Amino acid sequence: RISSIDDVKGNPEGKLKQAQELVMGNDYYASKEIIRTKLKNALEIYESKRLSEGELVPGLYDVCYDFPETYVIRKDDTMNYAFYTRGPKVERVELRGLEKGRDYRITDYYNHVDYGVVTASEKTVLDIAFDHALLLEAKQL
Repeated sequence: RISSIDDVKGNPEGKLKQAQELVMGNDYYASKEIIRTKLKNALEIYESKRLSEGELVPGLYDVCYDFPETYVIRKDDTMNYAFYTRGPKVERVELRGLEKGRDYRITDYYNHVDYGVVTASEKTVLDIAFDHALLLEAKQL
């Protein structure tokens, strides 16, 4: 499994399909224009968010036991969640690591969808369905 464009460089042809899946999901037959648009969006996110400068937050999710697979990066007053699945469609996600009682604006920054403001609780769960990947930002207000 690859997790970044750096993993693709110098790899055999088999990794090319994984790279396309990383960007396109299951849409292997997308037009070149759609691929360009999605790659441009991904690169703009990389440049604007600079998540590589943030802190990977360990211990919130267990890769072996939690579904969907989830990673969290904290940068300034924002928690960035990356949810991935190759299995069944996911209907709900739990945002762990938010400060209880604080308000957060939740945004899908890949698809440009604003889910509004939530108040964090012991178990902050959102009804958001996805079938491949979901990138959420929880910005503290």
